Amino acid sequence: MSDKILFKNCALVMPDTVLHNCDLLVAGGKIAAVGQLAAGDHPVYDMENQYLIPGLIDLHVHGAAGFDTMDFDQAGALPRLASALLSEGTVAFLPTTMSCTMSELTAVLDNIERQLPAIDGADIVGTHLEGPFISPQAVGAQSPDKVPADDDREVQEAFAAVVRQYSHLIRIVSFAPERKDGQFIAGLCSHHRIIASCAHTRASYEQMVEAIERWGVDNLTHSFNAMPGIHHRSPGPLVAAMENDRVWMELIADGVHVHPAVLALTVAARGIRRICMVSDGTRAVGMPDGKYELGGQEIFVANGVARLADGTIAGSAFPLLAGVRTMVNSRRLAIYDAVRLASLNPARRLGIDYRLGSLERGKEASFVVVDREISRRQVWRRGLRIN
Repeated sequence: MSDKILFKNCALVMPDTVLHNCDLLVAGGKIAAVGQLAAGDHPVYDMENQYLIPGLIDLHVHGAAGFDTMDFDQAGALPRLASALLSEGTVAFLPTTMSCTMSELTAVLDNIERQLPAIDGADIVGTHLEGPFISPQAVGAQSPDKVPADDDREVQEAFAAVVRQYSHLIRIVSFAPERKDGQFIAGLCSHHRIIASCAHTRASYEQMVEAIERWGVDNLTHSFNAMPGIHHRSPGPLVAAMENDRVWMELIADGVHVHPAVLALTVAARGIRRICMVSDGTRAVGMPDGKYELGGQEIFVANGVARLADGTIAGSAFPLLAGVRTMVNSRRLAIYDAVRLASLNPARRLGIDYRLGSLERGKEASFVVVDREISRRQVWRRGLRIN
């Protein structure tokens, strides 16, 4: 039996265009050809000009389907999280932690490393440590009790030991650069080739410029959220990031965290190539409205919006595909630009664009079939249909 599959009459969403009435051939789990292709002795699917988009890649996601990265003591939580994300169209992700003690962080990373061989869902391509070295004045939905003092050398050295042990697994560390330990954390990231990201911060424009130019900070975590907004006399970290070509920016595009008009304005000002759409998803993703837990705190989801009891937005209850849908259906971005933010850009950020991120020959046949409203219809991973 042939291991080939031909997808006829697709609307293939490429990095800078849509190829209508186009065909895609899969062989051995990879994309073998794209164009006008003749049928052979293998299965043929008529896609009726539905969109095929590359599988999405989430650099910042805490949980889904009732499970969370921090559930290190629950057997099966991580594989179920990965399966849930794959079913929503995310084919690779960074399990993202919350501010916690060093013993908890070690347990989380050990759990991820041990369970990697058992993961049969979305690929885990590293981890994202969000905290605990954040500003006490910008904790957002993080637990303030888990934020250490910025002059606590014992915690700093314990974190350095964790990074040394798991440097092969850690891809991003999010922290507030204005803290006294900011330069120490940035230097640790630089030494271990980890992405140093500004997050949960009250940094001034000048402090952010110093962090970028002198310490190598080149990422902004969930831009606009848990940081100062742009003021014409106090531009803050956002302007410092936007004006520097080396800096990448995360954007949550669920329509709750940042208004679609601001998202589109950021893309117009910053350019498409250094922005990554993220979900910041919690265990409430794919779940009904109700009460959940995030970083040791209760969150309440109503009408798909997750908040703490005091009204603070607490992560997202939407998968990454919802961000693509928001940007396309609000007519703020072309579908190929919206998809690129959640596929090719994060793939390039992580250096895995040789196998994921776009529908090009030689890459994995991992893609999502969506309709004109950008609603998921099918998910394929390496040439196998998931749902």
